[in-house]
Amino acid sequence: MTKSTSDAITDLCIAILVFIGMILTLTICVIVQMARCIGLQSTLRICNFILGPPMAESTIHSS
Repeated sequence: MTKSTSDAITDLCIAILVFIGMILTLTICVIVQMARCIGLQSTLRICNFILGPPMAESTIHSS
């Protein structure tokens, strides 16, 4: 019983890690595609908009 439970927990952890990795990979691919299609500057603006106004403010002022 104890062994199968620990195996199940290990499998669950691996599944979660794989899932997170897939999501990260997809996100990076989407961002790269956006950068190719609409240009890096526009992509950065969209990312700043998503991340929040404070970040966008600092980026606009620094450039």
